[in-house]
Amino acid sequence: MMTGIELLVLAIHSLFVYHIITKYKFDFKTYLLTSSGMFIIYYLLKSTIIYTRARIKYLKSLSDISEIVKDKPIIKEAKKRNEELIAESEEKEVINNKENIELEEKKIKKKEEEKIEK
Repeated sequence: MMTGIELLVLAIHSLFVYHIITKYKFDFKTYLLTSSGMFIIYYLLKSTIIYTRARIKYLKSLSDISEIVKDKPIIKEAKKRNEELIAESEEKEVINNKENIELEEKKIKKKEEEKIEK
């Protein structure tokens, strides 16, 4: 596929071929061979780049690994900090459990007192 800029470059090249040959006194055949060789190299590189991009895109569409594994970076924290947080959370759990046990005992006592009063 040829873009407008590539077509413009080719047109300018073909217009200035005669002018460049006469000004710099190049041989017509060698100038055309070298310029056509440069265009061939350009289009070969362009086609290989387009092909590899299309192939990579196709292979990525076949693989569902990108859906399974998300591109979130893994954040590693220091072990001491994690151990401190775990210890704090365990202490809070113990305190909450003790408070829950005390509340349950109070509820049971109130129910027993209500039964006794009746």
